[in-house]
Amino acid sequence: MYNGHKNWNHWNVSLWLNNDERKYLGVEYFVYPWKDNFIEQRNKYIQHAGNDGWLLTTDTDEYLEDAAAYTIRSIVANAERQGASLVNFRAHDIHIHIDGSVTQNLPKYWEPMLFKLGPGVQYTGTLHHSLRRAPGKTINSELRYFHVKSVPNMWLHGARNYWISSKMAGNASDAAHKEFRRQCQGHNINYFHEMAKHMKDGTVPEPLVEWIIYNKEHSNAEVRAYFIVYFVLLHPEKNIWRYSNIDFPYDANRKPIKGMGF
Repeated sequence: MYNGHKNWNHWNVSLWLNNDERKYLGVEYFVYPWKDNFIEQRNKYIQHAGNDGWLLTTDTDEYLEDAAAYTIRSIVANAERQGASLVNFRAHDIHIHIDGSVTQNLPKYWEPMLFKLGPGVQYTGTLHHSLRRAPGKTINSELRYFHVKSVPNMWLHGARNYWISSKMAGNASDAAHKEFRRQCQGHNINYFHEMAKHMKDGTVPEPLVEWIIYNKEHSNAEVRAYFIVYFVLLHPEKNIWRYSNIDFPYDANRKPIKGMGF
C-alpha cells in the first residue's frame, strides 16, 4: 500500500490494524515518496507485487462496494476461467460540494482496477496513464467502485495535474506553460508540494499571483484551478480586487475551506 503524496494511507492502515494484527494477517505496506510522477508511483507497487497473481489497485478516494470487496477471490477465479487478464469495475461517482451537499452519478465508465500480473506488465504514459497488461480478455463488471470526490480537492488535483503536465512539457510553445515554469523555477519551487504549501500558507510569490490572476479565465480548467484554489477556496480574503471567473462569482461572504487534501 502506497501513500503517494499524502500520509493518509499510512495513517489509515495504522487505524485499521495494529502492529500485532498486521503481523498475524501478513499485511505489509510500503511508502514511496511522491515525485510528481504518476507512472513511477504506480509502477513501484507493481514491482513489489511481482509477476504472479492478480493486483487490485485503488486511489485514496476510491473503494469497492461490499459485493465486490467480499468476493474478490471469486471474481479472480471467474476471470481466470474466461481467459481474462483485466477486470474493470463500474464507476459510481459521489461529489461532495463546497456547500456540503452531495450528488451521485452512475456514468457509463469502467475503471481498470484488477489485473493479472506477469512479465512486462506496467503503466505507461505521462499524466494520463495506460496499463500494458498480460494477454487476455477484458471483463466489464457491473459491480461498482465508489469514487468519493470532494469538489475543493478536485480543483486542487486539477492544479496538481497542470503542474505535472507543464513539467512534462517544459519546452511547450504554450505561453501560459512557459511563463508558469519560468516563474516557479525563478522562485525555487521545484515540486508541487512546495507550490501547494505556498498556496496553503498564503505566500505565493507576487509574480505567480499575477500569473494566477491573468489566467483566471483560461480555457484550460486546470490553469483556472490555481485562481480557484488560492483566491476562492483557501484565501478569499486576499481577493481584494473582488475578481470572479467563469467558475465562481465573487462572494464577499465566502469563507476559507478547511481540511483540503494537501
